[in-house]
Amino acid sequence: MALLLAYPASAQWYESEGSAVIIGNNIERAKEQAVKEAVKSAVLFAGASISSVQQVENGTLTQDSISYQSNGELVGLEVLSYTTTDESVTARIRAEIFAEAQCTNSGLSHTLTIARFPLAHRQQAAHGGIYDIGGAVSKVMHSSFQETSTQVKSHLWLDEVLAYDPSQLTTIPEVDELARTLARRSNSQYVLVGQVRDISVSQEQSLNLKFWTYEPKPRSLSLELDLLDGMTGELVKRFRYRDQVLWDFPPEQVVDPFSADFWQSDYGKAWGQMLGDAQNDIETALSCTPSIANIINRKDAGVIVNMGAQDGIVRGQTAQLTRMTTFMDPFGKVKTSFDASSIELVVSAVEARQAYLTTKRSSDLANVSINDVVMFKALKPDW
Repeated sequence: MALLLAYPASAQWYESEGSAVIIGNNIERAKEQAVKEAVKSAVLFAGASISSVQQVENGTLTQDSISYQSNGELVGLEVLSYTTTDESVTARIRAEIFAEAQCTNSGLSHTLTIARFPLAHRQQAAHGGIYDIGGAVSKVMHSSFQETSTQVKSHLWLDEVLAYDPSQLTTIPEVDELARTLARRSNSQYVLVGQVRDISVSQEQSLNLKFWTYEPKPRSLSLELDLLDGMTGELVKRFRYRDQVLWDFPPEQVVDPFSADFWQSDYGKAWGQMLGDAQNDIETALSCTPSIANIINRKDAGVIVNMGAQDGIVRGQTAQLTRMTTFMDPFGKVKTSFDASSIELVVSAVEARQAYLTTKRSSDLANVSINDVVMFKALKPDW
């Protein structure tokens, strides 16, 4: 079954595969997820980008079910085959993709601090005793970024539970100061805060007349995430996810949300799929943002910044000095502005987590201060 729309002739066909685990013996759900994964692979291979594919119906993606970036569009889809095993489904597809030129960025990875996600309704965790589900979800997301992402380098912040509610306009502490504080502590450019919104168990009565047996009940999983700029404290993008699957465990059993038993259960696998969608959305949101580093010290004839080889910086890469200033808005909140200067710098030496830069014109060094930042350009070494 295929979706074919009239789009420019420059669109091209790509073949790809995607796999998904079978949750709760729901093969149709796994097929849909496998097609979504295959679409993501095809779109990324084509040089475009796409946020989470929200819905697949009978192997066909409808036009209004896809959220597009401006630099790429999926214009046709054909499911070639499904391969099903006891545990997973693999979908092979052909996708017609019209990909425009992508944005020009530095090619560097972005640093992201993932905070512990608090529970919106702690009493919901009593069923199964999963009171630290927020910490477990944060840790698994961090591990996924560390193991699979080439665009985002994550740091995990579990030292404290942040009093953050994304459904409120004001938070304690206020969201902009929270983001800047966490970014400074963890040496990151972006901060991910959020909340496990709903883990309630359905109260529907089972029709099973064998009262001594346990019938698994549907349990919700809902996650709200806010991606924040660690330098300005401003919201970059907001993400919302929701699903419901059967809870595998008896009601009296206490389950460790950090355990393999939890993550290998149907409920844990559903969380894994949700976090995979979130990771893809975050990488897409950051794909065209500039890589900015703080000047943390002056040394000899140059400056030291807080990004290095682990972030993809190489010797000879150029950067532009940017003035970062703060001011108070009419509502009494501290705001940050960036003003690009004409001063250019070159990476002269690189270590794992920092780099040494010198100004192209030696006279410019006198106009560089520790409060400034540098914005890296595309990877085009000058020597």
